[in-house]
Amino acid sequence: VCGSELECITPRSRILRMLEEHDPNWRSHVREADCIIKKLVDSALVTCDLCEKDATRSGNVWTCKRGQHTLLHPAAYDVCEKCFLKFAGTSPQLQPERHDHPGCGTSMLHLAPTWKWLQTSTVGHWLGVCSTPQTEH
Repeated sequence: VCGSELECITPRSRILRMLEEHDPNWRSHVREADCIIKKLVDSALVTCDLCEKDATRSGNVWTCKRGQHTLLHPAAYDVCEKCFLKFAGTSPQLQPERHDHPGCGTSMLHLAPTWKWLQTSTVGHWLGVCSTPQTEH
């Protein structure tokens, strides 16, 4: 869409990136960061901009390296693995290997369909679900 490459990252990495873009200091506002991350990964927050289904259910997520820092997709741009394989037509040799650590370190191809993504108000909702306000002593 914007001309940048898509990179393959894990669902957890995509959620962390979303939280960092929403509020770089989000961890200082919550106590149970791992709880929030797990609930967000399991909640279908990242929508595939091609099929409009949960982008994390088919495996890793292909996302634009520019994230939300472009006028062409101000709410990021994400593609599920299923759609990436269908529309990019990659052979098995070019597909990224799955890794247990965040990000598979692979980037390739440009895809150009429509975009749709999550409103940031949902992030605020999830930050409140798992956290209790920290008090200063």
